[in-house]
Amino acid sequence: MDLALSTARDFAPLLLGSGGLVGILVTVDTARRAERTVRRSLKFLVTLLLSVAAVAAAVVLGAALFL
Repeated sequence: MDLALSTARDFAPLLLGSGGLVGILVTVDTARRAERTVRRSLKFLVTLLLSVAAVAAAVVLGAALFL
């Protein structure tokens, strides 16, 4: 896919003018990658917050049992 896009980028000015369809395809691909990165980051943050909440709950329960 990357080879096809790079080849299309090389010949785009000759075939479609400056940018054209190839520019749109590259922009869409970049947007998809950014969206995927944001989703991964959000999943990581949610997992991290749940882990912190679980540790905090364990500390509170442990303190309640032993005090």
